[in-house]
Amino acid sequence: MRKHSLSFVAGILVLLAACQGNTAETDTTQESIDSAVKAREEQLRTDLQMQNDSIINAEAQKRADSILNASAAAKAAPVRNVPAAPAAPADPAVTTPPPPAPKSARGARAVKEAPATNNAQNGGSAGQAR
Repeated sequence: MRKHSLSFVAGILVLLAACQGNTAETDTTQESIDSAVKAREEQLRTDLQMQNDSIINAEAQKRADSILNASAAAKAAPVRNVPAAPAAPADPAVTTPPPPAPKSARGARAVKEAPATNNAQNGGSAGQAR
C-alpha cells in the first residue's frame, strides 16, 4: 500500500509541475482570446445597430409619407364653388369684349335724377328720412 501512495503522490507532483510551466503561454492565449471575443462582440453590436437604424429609418419614412399623403388629401378635399378662370382663346385675333360694368342703384346718377321734394309740403318734418 505504501507503493501505491508513493506513486500517487509522485503522479500528482508530476501533474502540478507540468501545469506550472504553461501559465505564461496560457495568459497570452487568454488575452488574445479575450481581444478576439471583444472585437467580435463589437462587430456584432455594430451590425445589429446598423440593422436597427435602417428599420427605424424605414418606419419613420413610411410614417412621414403617410402624414404627407393625409395632408395632401385634406388640402384637396375642400371643394370651393369658385368659377374656373376662363381659358385663353385658341386664336388670339378673335377676342370677346369685356362684360359691361354693373350699374349701382346708389350711384351718383341715381341721386342727381331723383325728384326734389319738399318735406314740409308732404307733411313730414325736415329731419325725417324716407
